Amino acid sequence: MTGSGVRHRPSLQRTFALPRTATSGSSTAASESPQSGHATANSIVKSGNQGRLLSVVTQAVVQAIALVLVGCAASGPVLIRGELASRERIALTAESVAIVELTRAEDGLVIAEQRLPLAGRQFPVPFELQAQRAAIEGGASYLVRGAIALNGRTRWLSDPVEVRAQPGPINVGTLILKPYEPVAFSSPLVCGDRKASVGVGRSGQREFLQLTVGGERFELYETITASGSRYEAVDDARTYVWFKGQRATLTVRGVTYPECVVAN
Repeated sequence: MTGSGVRHRPSLQRTFALPRTATSGSSTAASESPQSGHATANSIVKSGNQGRLLSVVTQAVVQAIALVLVGCAASGPVLIRGELASRERIALTAESVAIVELTRAEDGLVIAEQRLPLAGRQFPVPFELQAQRAAIEGGASYLVRGAIALNGRTRWLSDPVEVRAQPGPINVGTLILKPYEPVAFSSPLVCGDRKASVGVGRSGQREFLQLTVGGERFELYETITASGSRYEAVDDARTYVWFKGQRATLTVRGVTYPECVVAN
């Protein structure tokens, strides 16, 4: 029937897609077999694995380079940078030489030194000390100090600055130089069969006691005590001289000498 009340069913061909017959114009579709699908999937998986492998290798190379750079920094020389300056006017003559030293606080051993001719230069004067890392490792304390010498004699001197080893460069900032007056007189100390000497010097407005013993020199400053006069090394509290009248107790890096007599 073709009346208005008759509904036409959609054809099965429109409802379900029928398989197409292979023709010469559709050879690509006809060639897609299950085997070729597996091959394509395997190729994608292999490409993904290769990409991940390349990423892992790249990360390993980067990490190895970083470790090499860190190792080089840790094994290279220690750089100590800063500058010398003065709050007072200093005439830097052609004979003036700036001296910067790195010493071990324990015994005053000089680890590194830099000498800078100052002819024609102005303050501040930058410096850079280089020290072998093996010489300053071990957690010990070290001191950096600057001075200006004229004709071989120290005329200006800074206070010591404590430093410790670290991976990168060490910046000690500005070392302020003060007028330095060498020891005006020296008195011998006789400590049993050992001998030492002490004398008074001046750095800036501050006086200090210079102790010379066993070829070493220490700068000592007065400390508060209930009796007598006690002078302690600026960089080592285990080194001191304790005067009581004409007698004194001398201790050097924790080793106490026999009782000393101040000889005139």
